[in-house]
Amino acid sequence: LCFGIVQKMEVAVCLADPAKEDCPIAVVSSGFEALTGYEGSDILGKNCRFLNQPCAGEVPAEVKVQMQLAARGDTTFLGVVSNMRADGTRFQNLLHLSPIDIQGRTFIVGVQMEVQGYEHDLENHEILGTARKVHSAIRHW
Repeated sequence: LCFGIVQKMEVAVCLADPAKEDCPIAVVSSGFEALTGYEGSDILGKNCRFLNQPCAGEVPAEVKVQMQLAARGDTTFLGVVSNMRADGTRFQNLLHLSPIDIQGRTFIVGVQMEVQGYEHDLENHEILGTARKVHSAIRHW
């Protein structure tokens, strides 16, 4: 598949497989490793929720449902969630989740960007352009 191109991306990106139980991570970018401090080899096969497990009580129930729907490929998600880096430091993660078809299989593309606070103009945020570029690069690999 396109895993090699994803691994080289400087943007924080992960691809997850909703066809498998609990939508495990299939590949992460070097940007994801830099943002989170986790090595791809240590987290492949895990669900991305491990990033916000220590902060799970801070995620509103409505946001959890929206993320679950996006993780199944039913919709897209754009929002800010609290996450924890490998070294235990917290960060606010602007997360964009969307489905992509790769050779007849659906994957979930997660694009992450560190932000300050929860209030952002999401309709005009740069992450939307970044997500489009990531999708385009994956489709045209």
